[in-house]
Amino acid sequence: MLPRKYRLSKSSEIEELKNGGRLFSGEDLSIIVAKSASNETTRFTFLVSTKVSKKATERNRIRRMLSSMVYELVDQVDKGSLVLFLSRKTIVEANKSDVKSQTRKLLTRAGLLK
Repeated sequence: MLPRKYRLSKSSEIEELKNGGRLFSGEDLSIIVAKSASNETTRFTFLVSTKVSKKATERNRIRRMLSSMVYELVDQVDKGSLVLFLSRKTIVEANKSDVKSQTRKLLTRAGLLK
């Protein structure tokens, strides 16, 4: 699980990120990135809509999968950003290795990986 200091949980910050962030899209997921007001650690949040799956267990599995992938990469990520992961319907059938490579590719395209 991603430690609390790396999690973005305030709904006001998430809405601000949705409205003012830069979007990077992949096959199964997209990310929205914005600079943080303070130059602290980069924080992440994961949004899995009921449009992706009606089953809460599947949505939670996807959130946990994304969270664990970000946890593995958190030491390599530059500080001072807010990142929102948006998943698509196709992520339900996707392999974990495919999603991991997409996560790495999107973070690199956003300029967050060292």
